[in-house]
Amino acid sequence: PEELRRHDARGAVSRRNRGGVHRPAGLRLSRLRRRGGPRGPPKRKMSGEKNISVKAGALKLGHHAILKNRPCKITAYSVSKTGKHGHAKARIVGSDVFTGSKYEEISPTTHTMEAPILKKTEYPLIDIQDGYCSLLLDSGETKDDLKLPEGKLGEEISEAFEEGTDIVVQVLAWGNPPPFFEQIMEWKVDNS
Repeated sequence: PEELRRHDARGAVSRRNRGGVHRPAGLRLSRLRRRGGPRGPPKRKMSGEKNISVKAGALKLGHHAILKNRPCKITAYSVSKTGKHGHAKARIVGSDVFTGSKYEEISPTTHTMEAPILKKTEYPLIDIQDGYCSLLLDSGETKDDLKLPEGKLGEEISEAFEEGTDIVVQVLAWGNPPPFFEQIMEWKVDNS
């Protein structure tokens, strides 16, 4: 129909797509979007995200993935053959990086899964008060919102601190700043 066609300044014909936006004839919408076309550039993950998307078939042993909404390190990975409907399935087993709990998920290898953004950082331990650790940041400020871990790890840290040992703790954070979840995972004696 003539009302769907329009000529631009060069005299080239453009067509109106379903959204009512004119685009040059013969130009794929995906190319137009990449160039910042009528609907803008493709959307990207913004800072503050806690996960990234990966194909289930690209995951391997030792990688990290979100299983049952928890960040896990993959401990077992197997792929079944294609079945009646043509999709190979991946069976992924992993242990939670914070609690050690075991989780399992089955997903087609062509589908996308979430992988957590994990970051390890070491901080000197300044003080322990009411079960919370006071850590020294690189900027000179203190971080006072991390709980002393429960169990054997927490007991070891508090005993070493009471003896007057200079301690560095390793904090595992999930997500881009600000972190979604943080926990003290290890400690060592500060030799510097």
